[in-house]
Amino acid sequence: MDLVRRCVGSIIILTLCYYVESLSKYELLIDVAHPIQITHSLSPSVASGVAIFEYGWINYFNDTKFVKLAQALGPMYYRIGGTKEDVVHFETDTENLENIPHRAHAKKLGVLMDKCPTQPRNEAVFNSHSEWAETQMINNRENKRRLGVSKTFDPITLTPKEWDQLNEFCECVGWKLIYGLSIQYREGQNWNSSNAQKLLDYTENRYHVNWELGNEPNSYRHKNETALTPEQIANGFNKLKQMLSTSTWWQPSEVFGPDLNRVGTKSAGQYLKSFLKYGGESINALTVHQYYLNGHTATEGDFLLPSTLNKIIKQINQIVRIVELQQPHLPIWLGETASAYGGGAPGLSNSYIDGFTWLDKLGMSSKLGVHMVVRQTLLNGNYALLDKNFDPTPDYWLTLLYKTLVGNRVLNVTLSKCSSASFCRNRNNGKLRVYAHCTSARSGYPAGSVVVYFLNLSTNQLRLAMSPYRSHLMSSDLYLLEPVSGNLTTRYTQLNGVKLQLESDHSIPPLTPRQIHPRALWKGIQIPSFTYGFLVLKRIGADACLSH
Repeated sequence: MDLVRRCVGSIIILTLCYYVESLSKYELLIDVAHPIQITHSLSPSVASGVAIFEYGWINYFNDTKFVKLAQALGPMYYRIGGTKEDVVHFETDTENLENIPHRAHAKKLGVLMDKCPTQPRNEAVFNSHSEWAETQMINNRENKRRLGVSKTFDPITLTPKEWDQLNEFCECVGWKLIYGLSIQYREGQNWNSSNAQKLLDYTENRYHVNWELGNEPNSYRHKNETALTPEQIANGFNKLKQMLSTSTWWQPSEVFGPDLNRVGTKSAGQYLKSFLKYGGESINALTVHQYYLNGHTATEGDFLLPSTLNKIIKQINQIVRIVELQQPHLPIWLGETASAYGGGAPGLSNSYIDGFTWLDKLGMSSKLGVHMVVRQTLLNGNYALLDKNFDPTPDYWLTLLYKTLVGNRVLNVTLSKCSSASFCRNRNNGKLRVYAHCTSARSGYPAGSVVVYFLNLSTNQLRLAMSPYRSHLMSSDLYLLEPVSGNLTTRYTQLNGVKLQLESDHSIPPLTPRQIHPRALWKGIQIPSFTYGFLVLKRIGADACLSH
């Protein structure tokens, strides 16, 4: 395989040779003159459901291991919401607020306290709680199935203590909280905002919080047999915006919504148009939810199909068209997303194979104009980045590398299939998927560097190589992620042949790239089948990555 760097204006041409018996190849052109999109600097971010309150996980948010893993991901939003957010009730009457020994109250009195008061957990107590929580979740699902009340949920109480714990955790790790308020509390046709106001009153002068209102409102009829019109939802957002405008404390706070699902369908498009008509001025970004698969029926093969990954193109394009017509400057967010809905696919969404859907989603959504991607979830569910013991899943390591290496300036790439050394045409079967961004400042690479990230969905190996332009040859670093023992459903990932696991003190191990020297780069580096990774092209002076 030949990978040639040729300069045509500000175009870098990389030739990817995709070795099969016929020695076919693909040529990748990267336009480094200017970015085609600029995403949010905090993307991707993460989410959790209100199960962190329901099952007591919030009590372990000061766990040393948990905090270290969260901090390692770097700055991001932390969205708390989901289906059950509409049954959460903030209740101050359950506690004597004057006696709550939490930092928020001490902070209000001007007492200097440790920003990150973490502690190692008692393993016996933690394991007992984990077993109890899992049993409770199973019993709740079984009871609803047996009683035929799957469209109703028991109320969940949020206490001031739990609210403090959540906000203190976000302050500790440097995350920005997004909290989803319930819109299902109704007063006739209108939103009953009294409980939301109670939470705002408690939070004011304590914490800076961003807000959502309701979850997947276009599916309320299906989920709880209580349909709300787009105009009713919009009126709720308008009311929330008015509530926040009464205090200067909330000036930095943002409001996101309406968290629609079923994107790409005609009904979702109509719902969105109506919402934007009545409430588009009350949100700072438009949020939609996106999943490829049904977690109860997804198979291993589904995760490897280009047709699965391509579903997102139609879905995002629908949203982009509507927003361009009605609110052209409104950022678009995937406000909740993973590979499969319904908690994820057991044994798949928490394994190496899920990385194909996750990495491609990050690349495709960035290219199509999505400003922010919020991963469902940090904790709980088969799609979580951390398992029930707070150990990293393969997607945690993938997210960590992405957050470390990939910047928010998106570069245009064109992939062409070559039938000879001199003839290439724009054709690809979708099994080789490649994206390019400027590197992030966090990466430590020199300004002007570019990171290419790739997925090989084929049973065949490819080679990636580069030959010199004049007397100069670019150096590069390879971060190749592979499944341990070649098992695509393994829970363990290796980076350049080294199994990724935490150090004994729960810190992140060195994420060491494989250095590609000029001769090796000219000959070509091997990209095995069913793998993904990152290739950093250092010191190439990309104009798009130098300007501000």
